[in-house]
Amino acid sequence: MNTKDILAKLLATENLTVVHDNVPTASFNVKDRVLTLPQWHDMKDYTYDHLVGHEVGHALYTPEQGLHDVVSDKGKAFKSYLNVVEDARIEKLIQRKYQGLRREFVKSYRKMLAENFFGGDIDDVNEMNLIDRINVYFKCGMSAGVRIEKDEQHWIDEIALAETWEQVVDICERLYTEEKEKQEDQMQNMPSPSEEMVQGEEDDESDDESYDNGYQDAEETEEESAGEDGDIQESEISQGQETEESEYDDIGETTNPEDELTSKTDQMLRDAIDGQHSMDSGCTTKTYMTTNIDHKQFVKDYKTILNTKIVDILRPSREDPYFSDDQSDEVNNLFESKASKLLKEFTVNNKRTINYLVKEFEMKKSATNYSRSYISKTGVIDPVKMNSYKYNDDIFRKVNIVPDGKNHGMIMYLDWSGSMVNDIFKTVEQTLNLVYFCRQVNIPFRVYAFSNAPSESYLGDYEERMDTSSMPDNTLVPIADFKLVEFFNNKMSKKDFSDMSARLLIMAKYSRYLRDTWRLYGTPLDSTLLVASSVYNEFQRKNPVDIVNTIILTDGISHYCNTTISYERRDGSMQKTVCAMKPPSSYNVRNRIKRCIITDHITKNSFDVTRKTSTKNLIKLYKGRTGSTVVGYHIVPSSKNSFIDTLMSFDKTRDSSEKYYDLFKQNNFANVTGLGYDKYFMIKGGKSLQTSNGSFEVSESAKKGEILRGFRTANKKKLVSRQMLNEFIEEIS
Repeated sequence: MNTKDILAKLLATENLTVVHDNVPTASFNVKDRVLTLPQWHDMKDYTYDHLVGHEVGHALYTPEQGLHDVVSDKGKAFKSYLNVVEDARIEKLIQRKYQGLRREFVKSYRKMLAENFFGGDIDDVNEMNLIDRINVYFKCGMSAGVRIEKDEQHWIDEIALAETWEQVVDICERLYTEEKEKQEDQMQNMPSPSEEMVQGEEDDESDDESYDNGYQDAEETEEESAGEDGDIQESEISQGQETEESEYDDIGETTNPEDELTSKTDQMLRDAIDGQHSMDSGCTTKTYMTTNIDHKQFVKDYKTILNTKIVDILRPSREDPYFSDDQSDEVNNLFESKASKLLKEFTVNNKRTINYLVKEFEMKKSATNYSRSYISKTGVIDPVKMNSYKYNDDIFRKVNIVPDGKNHGMIMYLDWSGSMVNDIFKTVEQTLNLVYFCRQVNIPFRVYAFSNAPSESYLGDYEERMDTSSMPDNTLVPIADFKLVEFFNNKMSKKDFSDMSARLLIMAKYSRYLRDTWRLYGTPLDSTLLVASSVYNEFQRKNPVDIVNTIILTDGISHYCNTTISYERRDGSMQKTVCAMKPPSSYNVRNRIKRCIITDHITKNSFDVTRKTSTKNLIKLYKGRTGSTVVGYHIVPSSKNSFIDTLMSFDKTRDSSEKYYDLFKQNNFANVTGLGYDKYFMIKGGKSLQTSNGSFEVSESAKKGEILRGFRTANKKKLVSRQMLNEFIEEIS
C-alpha cells in the first residue's frame, strides 16, 4: 500500500493525500486533493494500478464539474454520457503521459469484461445502445470485438481526438441529442396498444377452424374447472379483465425514456466494482486524518494559577500541619509562606550550579562561533603592506568575520499524571533549572503541563468546544477534558516568574492533595502532540527564533486520541460524536482492522500506527509540520525488569532493551534511538533525580588526595544530576 501511495503521488506530480479505506471503489476529491483507494481482498496488482491511474487522470485533467458524483442539470442520462466520454479522454491522456499504464488498463478492463462487469459478454454489449458500445470500446480496446457501424464511426473518431473538457461537453450534447431524436422517432413509429389489440383480433379471425376448436375446448375446460356448484365467480372475471387492461395501460407509461438513453454499462460497471467490496473481507485498513486544532481553547494560562488561592488548589490533608479544612486567608498565608520557603531553598541549592552552566554555555557558544569564523579581504589597501608591493600581491587589509549563530527557543511539556506522584517534585526542580537557565541566557521559552483531570467547568461541553459537527469522520481530536496548564513563558514579569516558581514548587511538593482540575491524572501525550503545532506557530510569531527545541518529559505510555464518528439515531438522523482511536493489536484476534494509518492533511505524510507506535508517529507528524527538534525524557524505575518492559512497550526487542539497560545502569540514563525523537533519554527515577549543589563531607583527618577526590566526585554529581540541562546546552550551543 505504501508503494501505491508513492505511485499515486508520482503519477499526479503532486503530494496528494492518499487514503486506503473501507470503500467500494476508488475516488478523488478535486477540492481537497484526497485520493481514496479501496481494499479488495483479491485485487490484482494491475487492477490497483488501473484504479490509481484512472483517479490520477481525473486529478490531473478533470474539472470539478466533470466528476462522476456531480449531478448534471440536464438529467441522469446526459450525465452518464459525460461520464463515458470523460473517462475515455482522461484515460487516453494519462496513458499518453505514462505509457506503461496502457497495458495495465487493458488487462484490468478485459478481466472485468470476462467477468460480466459491463452487464454481459461482448455479444450482449453489441446489442446495447451506442453509448454503451462506445464505453466498452474505449475501455477494453479495439480488439475486444465491439461492433461499431459505419455511420457511428465518426463519433469514435471525435472522442479519440478530444483533448479538453469543453470538447467532451460539446460531443456529449450532440451525441445525446441525436440518440434522443432516434428514440423519439422509434416511439412515433411504434403502434399504440389499441392498434396492437385490433391487429391481434384480425389475426384471430383469419385463423383456421382448428384454432377455434381449441379455443372452445379451452372454454369447456374452464367451465368444468368451475365445479358442480356453479360458474366462475364474477369477481374473478372482473379481476382478470382489470389485470389485462392494466397491462395495456402500463405500456409506454412505466418506462422512463431517459432510462433507455442512460449508459447501462457505465452503471453496471460501477455496481459490479462496488460488489467486490465486503465488510468481512475488504476492511483491513483504517485511516485517520488530522486537522488544524487551535491550542488556545485548551490552555489555562499562568495568570489563572497566580490568581487562584493555594487553598483552592490544594485539598485538606491530615498528614501536614499546613493543611486543614479551613480555607481562610490565614491558612492561605501559611501556604504562601511555605511556598516562599521552598523557593528560597531551591535558589540556594541551585544558583551556583546554574551560573556555572551559564558560563559553560557561553564558552561553548564562543568556541562554536570561532569555529565558524573566517578571514576575508576588505578591498582597502593596507599602508603598512605597501612597502612590499614589489614582491607581495597581498597588500589589502583583512578582517575576521564571525557569522551569527542560529537563535534557539524552547517549548517544554511536563507530564502531569498520577504516576508522576513520587517523582514530580524532583522533576519540577529539574524543570526550574532549565527555566532559570533559559531566562538567564535570554532564550525564549514556554512550559506547559499536559493533563486530562476532569472538573465541573470542563464536563459536558467537550463537543461544543471542539465543534466536531463540522469535521469529517475519522478525524483525530484530543481526548475529553484535555488541557495544557501554562506554568512559564519568557514574557512574564520578574515578580510573576518568582511567584509562579514558588507556586509550582508547593504544588509539586504536595501533589497528592491537588484539587479538581489541578490534580495529577492521565497521560494525554498524543493529544498534546495534536495541538503542539499550533503552540509552535504562535511561539514562532511572538519569538522570531531560527530553531525551536521541543522537550517532552513523561514517565508513562500515552492515552490514545479521540476520533470523530457518525451514527444513525432512532429517528433516522445522523449524529456526530467521538470515541477513542483503536490501533490494531496483535493479541486482539477478533479486531477486523489489521492496519491503521494516520495521514496528515498538511504535509500529506502517512504513518502506520499500532498500539506501540502511536506516539512515535505523532511525533514524526509534529516534526514534519514544524521542523522542530524534539528531545524526550522518560523517567523509569531503576529495576531491570521495569526498564526492559518499558522499552518493549515501545516495540523494542528484548536483546536491544538489555543493551540499553547496561548503559542505563552505568550512567543513570540511556539515549534510546528509533522512537521518533531526535534524542530520547531514559532517566533513572528516585534519588537520581535529586539536584545537588556540589557539597561534600570529609573527615578532619582527611588527606589532600581524599579531599581532591571528594571535590571531583561532588562536582561531577552536581552536573550529572542535571541531565536535562546538560543535553539542552549541548543542543543549542
